[in-house]
Formats: sequence, structure tokens, C-alpha cells
Amino acid sequence: MCSVPKKLYKYRPLKATTIAELESNVVYYANPKNFNDPLDCSPVINVDIDTQSLEKLCFAMLSKTQKGSGDSKAISKRIDKIRYYSNEPNWDGTPSDSKSKLKIDFAREIQNCLEKLMRRKGVLSLAQRWNCPLMWSHYADQHNGICIEYDTSQLEFAKPFAVDYSGVRDIKASDLYGWIIDELITSRERVHDSYFYRKASQWRYEKEWRHVRDGSGVDASPYLISAIYFGLRCSHSVAATLAKLFRGTDNEPKFYGICEDSTTFRLKRYRWNIDELVWDSPSISQYWREKEAQGDFSVCDGE
Repeated sequence: MCSVPKKLYKYRPLKATTIAELESNVVYYANPKNFNDPLDCSPVINVDIDTQSLEKLCFAMLSKTQKGSGDSKAISKRIDKIRYYSNEPNWDGTPSDSKSKLKIDFAREIQNCLEKLMRRKGVLSLAQRWNCPLMWSHYADQHNGICIEYDTSQLEFAKPFAVDYSGVRDIKASDLYGWIIDELITSRERVHDSYFYRKASQWRYEKEWRHVRDGSGVDASPYLISAIYFGLRCSHSVAATLAKLFRGTDNEPKFYGICEDSTTFRLKRYRWNIDELVWDSPSISQYWREKEAQGDFSVCDGE
């Protein structure tokens, strides 16, 4: 298992909600069903148990997710309906393989129930690095936004985990059975990890880490803000405005501007003095314009 980096990052556009989040040190735990990738947190069921066990699992999961879950009679009717439709002929009138169809229909019902259970969770997504050009473009308003650095060294109550980009999308029915029927902690953890921490290999560039908790929405950040990075197109006046939010606070973060490398596509950073940003931002802007005109990026580093 990967060790958690001491710093993780959140790319954000500059909106009113972003300013409010910074001012109150809150974060947004997203409902997994609202992710921009519809395949994310949308696994398929790998049926590796017999039909009888699958039916028992289906009954138990319907009991957990249906309104009035104590009504076993209504759930039994639902199971009977699944059995009935599994015997229907194929679209061309030929007899169907009812046993195979029954497994497929049970698996589909179990998958729907699993989505209802997991929809109650919230996901905080963070990145492993601040200098990814694609992340700046996709999540920070084409470099007009910011990147927030969080100190994740205090992990007792909110340990994030790395996303697996192997491309494996299934959840074993046997693991679901072990969790729901046998109440095995190891099975529950495998289901949870498969559901929340797997993505397609094409997303590998994000190097994403996630903290998953009960309930979505805005809540206090589990991590302290240790630095704020301002995109290539982010104005100095914006940086000065944000600096005023933090100047003199107990946990005053560092401020960095992003600059280009003169010979490669790498992004670098330079440190901003928070007092100069607050009191003398016009002259600071002029200073960096002159630096840019001179091609002098010697103050940048590539950390």
C-alpha cells in the first residue's frame, strides 16, 4: 500500500464558492453519482456464487435499501417478479436460458441496491502534485484558478487512499455476500475499495487520492491549508485579495506563483511575500512583468 504524501492538492476555479471554502476552511465531499466520469464509482457485479446464494444476497440488499425495509412480503414479491421475467422467451420468440438470465437479473438488482447504499457516501478528491498542466487546464479554469495545498500529516481521522488505475471495474458477488450476509470486515473493505478507489487507466495522470466518508456536501476540512498556488493566468490582484484572508492567522499558508520553464513544458513556482501582496501588489505585478520581459526565471524552482 502506498504511503500517504505529506502534501496533497486541490485544483479549483476562482468562484465565490472557492473563496467561501478558503475563508471557512471547508471542503466539498461529492456524491459519487455526480462525477464527471460516469464509469467512476459504477462497478459491475462479477457473479462468482451460485443462484441460491445470489438470491439470498439480493433479498438482503433489497431489505437494506427499500423504503419500509422491514416489509419482507414486498421484497419476496420483487424476487418472485425477477424469477417470472427470467422465464420469458427471447426477443425473437426462442426459449431463453432462464438460469443464466436469472443470474443476470439478480446481479442487476444487486448492483442497483449497491449504488443506493454507496450514494450515501461523500468523496473528497485530491491530487498528488501541484505542477500538472492538464489538471490546471481541466480543474483550475485553464490556469486562471488556484491550487490549494493541504497538509495531510495529521491522518488519525481522515486518511486518504490512492486511486487504482489498473482498469479493473468489477466487484465480486462473493465479496458482497461476505459483507452483507456474513458481516465480514475484510469483505466490506474489498467492496468499498473496489467501488471508490478504481478508475480507468486513462485518468492515471491525475495521481488522485481520496478521502471517503458518510454523507456528501460541505464540511470542515480534515486538513490544514499549507500553501496556495496561483495559475499562469491568475492576476496578482486576485492573489492579493486571497492573501488578506490569511494574513496574520495562526496557520498562515505560503503563497506561490506559477511560471513557465524557458525550454520545456514543465511548470515551476516562485514564492510570494504575503505582506508585499497585501500592501504593494501593483508594484509586485510590475516587478514580475519586468522579470518576464527579461526572461529571468532564476527565482523559480521545480519542486
